[in-house]
Amino acid sequence: MNPDSPPHFKVLIVDDDSDFCVLMKRALMAGGSHVQTVLTAADAEAQFVPPYDLVILDLKLPDKPGLEVLHHIRKFSPLLPVLIVSGYPHNLPALDPATFFSDKLSSIDALARVINRHIETIKNSRLPQVSVALAVAPAKAGTPYP
Repeated sequence: MNPDSPPHFKVLIVDDDSDFCVLMKRALMAGGSHVQTVLTAADAEAQFVPPYDLVILDLKLPDKPGLEVLHHIRKFSPLLPVLIVSGYPHNLPALDPATFFSDKLSSIDALARVINRHIETIKNSRLPQVSVALAVAPAKAGTPYP
């Protein structure tokens, strides 16, 4: 590894939509990130042992709500950036400064912009644990999430 290259970004994607997981994983891996995907809340909670730099979390999971997974994550990593995604109308409670939201039905490029913008915001805030860069490879222009 080149000492001048940015550290690898470790991402956990928690979503029961395997197509969404595949698309996001490809985009993030093309940008140099290490990505793990899980389809259930139980798997997410079981996988939440390695340190991650970002979690992409669906609100609606088959075994429990995504907000319960968020509470589990916050017990261990209160400052970890979490991107909540949903394809459903939502009324989210107030979110902590390290949690942000994006409409899942956006294009991959739009999601990448949301991820990059919020990571930069978090990096530049007073949250000292976040010190890595996220690179998401751009999709073909206008590529929507199916």
